[in-house]
Amino acid sequence: MHPKSIWQIQGKQYIYYFPYFISMERVRVGQWRMKYNGGEELVRLASTSLITFVGVNANTGSLPLSFILEAGKQGVSVMVCTTHQRQPSLIMPQSVNSLEDVLTSQILHRENEKQAAYISRVLVGEMFKSRSMLVACPVVIETELSGTRNRKEVMQLEALASRDYWARYYAKLGFEGLSRREKHPINDALNALSRYQSGIILRWCLVHGLSPIHGYLHKRTSYEGLIYDLMEPYRYLIELAVLKTVLHHEITTSAALIDAATEQYKALLNEEVYIEPTNQRVYRRAMLHGAVIAMRHYLMKKMKRFLPPRETDSIQGRPFKCSYKVPGEIIRKSTTHP
Repeated sequence: MHPKSIWQIQGKQYIYYFPYFISMERVRVGQWRMKYNGGEELVRLASTSLITFVGVNANTGSLPLSFILEAGKQGVSVMVCTTHQRQPSLIMPQSVNSLEDVLTSQILHRENEKQAAYISRVLVGEMFKSRSMLVACPVVIETELSGTRNRKEVMQLEALASRDYWARYYAKLGFEGLSRREKHPINDALNALSRYQSGIILRWCLVHGLSPIHGYLHKRTSYEGLIYDLMEPYRYLIELAVLKTVLHHEITTSAALIDAATEQYKALLNEEVYIEPTNQRVYRRAMLHGAVIAMRHYLMKKMKRFLPPRETDSIQGRPFKCSYKVPGEIIRKSTTHP
């Protein structure tokens, strides 16, 4: 299996990731041998939930219609991510009952102002915590957040905190007085990485049957509100990548900064971190998938609290009552604490 793949196990169901697919052949009913840039793998459709083909271009292989039909009968989703295209193509299985359940729950939570405010408050609170690793968040903001009771109050507090955060962030980079809305190479890089990260979360939302346009904090349905909701706790990765790049590279053009920041962002995603509330060691990229799973578990009432994954230095306090695990856990033989 490709060492950089996001091949994981979800319960007893496999999730496969094939970069630059080459060809496939049917071994027997329900079994297909996949060849791709990195090796080959025997896929048993009966124990598979998703197959993702990434980096598709004019030189990659084609999918036989017989494979698509067989995958549909076995309840396997097929996702094709083409080069330089943010929106993937998704082929869903014939039965979508479970997707209808989560969509109904997602919209009902959205229409309930109390529940929508709670989800928004959790997401913004996680954003405050994660951003504090870069720029300290005023304690009063976090205290006031716990007292908000509707989405509008959460958004107002988030806007107030963001104004202070960006002033401190740009000052740390040596660009005091710069605005987030100004045309500048730093903002171009932040925007580019935001699109990159939103594409990753979008794909996982589609895999898990969530509607990208029905958000809680971002409630307009004219864009992918849920994607931007789920990005909030992990925007610090974008901002950290740009910060590291600016502090270690001379800024010449937006294109050069975007390229360098993208490589830095990928490097951050490939670093190992320890996370709560699932008490696992994973690669950072797995947290983006875990956030979607956490949302799905909360909406389906598998846990009473919405607990998205966050990186931490050590276990703090009592363990969380968490119903999910982040796919891609790093298992080592040693039993010492990470």
